Amino acid sequence: MSIAKAIAIVMDRNPQLRQEGIAHEVLQWYLCRMEGWFATDADSISLQGWDQEVLLPGGHGLMVRGYRPVINTLAKGLDIRLNHKYA
Repeated sequence: MSIAKAIAIVMDRNPQLRQEGIAHEVLQWYLCRMEGWFATDADSISLQGWDQEVLLPGGHGLMVRGYRPVINTLAKGLDIRLNHKYA
C-alpha cells in the first residue's frame, strides 16, 4: 500500500484529524519533502518501506562551489562544444 493511500484511510476513519489550515499545509509540506527525497509521488512510495534506510558513514556534505568542479572533472578529455549543431 502507498503512503498516500494509508494517509487517506487514516483521514477517512478519523474525521477529527481533518486537515484544514496550517495542519493541511504541514502535511502537504511533509509529503512534498518525502516525494522529493524519493523522487516519486506519494502514490508510489511504499508504506511498508518508506522509513527503511541505511545510514552511511561520513556525514553530510555541502557543495559550497556548486556542481561545477564535479562537472569539470568528469568532462576532462571530452570534446564538448557549446552552441554547435550535432553533425
